[in-house]
Amino acid sequence: MAIYRAGPLAGTISGPVGGVTFVNRSAAPSIRSRARTINRASAALYAARNRYLAVQRAWHLLPTPTRDQWQAAGITMLRPDRLGVRRTMSGYKLFLWVNLLYLTAGHAILTAPPELTTLEPLPAPPFSSLAFTGGGVISIVSDPFDPGGNSYRMVYGARSHDTHLPGHWPFWRFVHASQPIVGSQIITPQWHAALGVPFPGEYCAARVVNLVSGFLPSPTQELIDTAV
Repeated sequence: MAIYRAGPLAGTISGPVGGVTFVNRSAAPSIRSRARTINRASAALYAARNRYLAVQRAWHLLPTPTRDQWQAAGITMLRPDRLGVRRTMSGYKLFLWVNLLYLTAGHAILTAPPELTTLEPLPAPPFSSLAFTGGGVISIVSDPFDPGGNSYRMVYGARSHDTHLPGHWPFWRFVHASQPIVGSQIITPQWHAALGVPFPGEYCAARVVNLVSGFLPSPTQELIDTAV
């Protein structure tokens, strides 16, 4: 219980102190409690946090031999960091990275390391071309595609000052591989929200990762084009 006594010092206090606010009213100084501001997380944030916790729990339940397998797989993986430098990964980071992607795409958690351990482009790239057309519409043409299959693409987007690919990709978007043409209805809104509308002559880049059930994310294709 708080006790407030009016006096020369208390009468001159104003503003918040701790959990209360001193207010100098015309009649007399008074105290009122400060309203608590609650920042409610969105449903998407709750879902992302639950996926993260689920993957963490799954890792702690893995037997030691399986963790060693993930550790060995992580040593063979070269994944670019924010600066574009390719580095190896620990078994835990590889497990976390792969399974967060799989849970987001609606797949079950992989307890054993996937079969494919390379991120190098394969002969058949996941996407064949990238184009920026009038009005800032971004079109990515997929060839080949997998109608009705269990395959997804992760499309990253970024601006670039020149023809060099960036090391940081501000946004990404899942795209099902059964869609042969990825156009304005999928890529453009996310691009505009994160990067704005491309202006003529601006270099824009996309990084596309193929995600097939049971395999590590591969292959990777990095594309760059100028807006018109």
